[in-house]
Amino acid sequence: MTMKHVIASLRSGNWKALLACFLYFDTGFTAWVMFGPLAPYVTKQLSLSPTQAGFLVAVPVLSASIVRVTLGNLFQSVDGKRLALMGIGLSAIPAFVLLLPIVPTYTLLLVLGVFLGVGGASFAIALPMAGSSYPPRVQGLVLGLAAAGNIGAVVDGFLFPGLAQSFGWQRSTMAVLPLLALTAVAVFFWAEDRSAKSGSAPRAFAGLVISMVGLIALVLLVNAGVFGAGKTGQLLLPLFGSLLALSVLPRKYLAVLRERDTWVVMLVYSITFGGFVGMSSYVSLLLTTQYQITKVDAGFFMALLSLTGAMVRPIGGLIADRLSGVRVLLVLLVAISVCNFGFAMLMPPLAGGIALAIAQARAHRPGMPVEIEAERLDQVDEALAAGADTILVDNMATSEIRDAVARANGRAKIEISGGVTLERIPELAATGADFVSVGALTHSAPAIDISFEIEPV
Repeated sequence: MTMKHVIASLRSGNWKALLACFLYFDTGFTAWVMFGPLAPYVTKQLSLSPTQAGFLVAVPVLSASIVRVTLGNLFQSVDGKRLALMGIGLSAIPAFVLLLPIVPTYTLLLVLGVFLGVGGASFAIALPMAGSSYPPRVQGLVLGLAAAGNIGAVVDGFLFPGLAQSFGWQRSTMAVLPLLALTAVAVFFWAEDRSAKSGSAPRAFAGLVISMVGLIALVLLVNAGVFGAGKTGQLLLPLFGSLLALSVLPRKYLAVLRERDTWVVMLVYSITFGGFVGMSSYVSLLLTTQYQITKVDAGFFMALLSLTGAMVRPIGGLIADRLSGVRVLLVLLVAISVCNFGFAMLMPPLAGGIALAIAQARAHRPGMPVEIEAERLDQVDEALAAGADTILVDNMATSEIRDAVARANGRAKIEISGGVTLERIPELAATGADFVSVGALTHSAPAIDISFEIEPV
């Protein structure tokens, strides 16, 4: 298909409405995965464990998958433009809250993560609303262009780490507000929803509210360990969330679950788009914790990976218009499998990467001490094998710190960091570590009000 045909296809419907839907999904995606590139900064400030950090970035992803069901149900009876404006407003709530002069707790961030998920749920409104303005023969291209709004993850990777580095991660979140405001204007003036409506709008709206309130409650219960400690409760959360969403749907829609194609499409969608979103949300944490890449560089890497996914979406839709969608999916799934196996086989071992990094540092600056951060005892072993001069044990339990000191046995100095308070100094000093880093000396230091006043005599 030539560019002339592509332009003709776009002119066969309302291209302004398509652009508004693209912007809605784009900025919704930007808000949705905002915690991804900011997670390394949040983790450091709140001294989160790897499990807590992973749960933090997972909550918006789960929220979108659940809210998308009830928001899509509401779309059946309410004009899509109104729902889009409502979704934009809900997606902006976390940024407004984080602008307040408060130090957010982990629990508050989990609740805000549920609201960020509304941005990801924009998928359920933006795509059908964009498709309603075009004939069936160009739906693949149109939906591919609208869904290319996941380029919002690219904006996340390029925008937030640099701002967080300069102004702090809380203030950096305000960058999403002008983007959402611009989208609201475009949706208000350009968007249109030509799809037929049916069903009870009040009942569907109540279902949306129940799903969000229930999801917040489930997230807090999981965080409190009610469903099991650690990852046990987290693994049960998607199941409970899905049951919650299904419980508020009209019974006639549940009949679709008896269709085999429904389960096949959900499986494919979870692998493809679910994998893309999971990568976008977690890759910054992975790169900063496992490969010691700087937070800003990790954000750029996230942006490049997301850009690839966003750019090929319209191409996939264009091909699907010309060929069988089933055939295209089969080819893509096989290609994804081959690439994943190839990546796993060619990936260098982490210990080898650390040894190479230390060798390069010493070649560049001979005699310069090299310090490696470790969050687990197996990472301590890898750092020792690579010849690190100092190992910073981050957020480890006291018993693990003692084990790390014993394993080092003088081969490297041990520095303690993460969750350190002045009250814990005697306990940590007894482990035999060489250094203790106390962040409370800076970020929790009390302010002193010093003023100089001149009064007339």
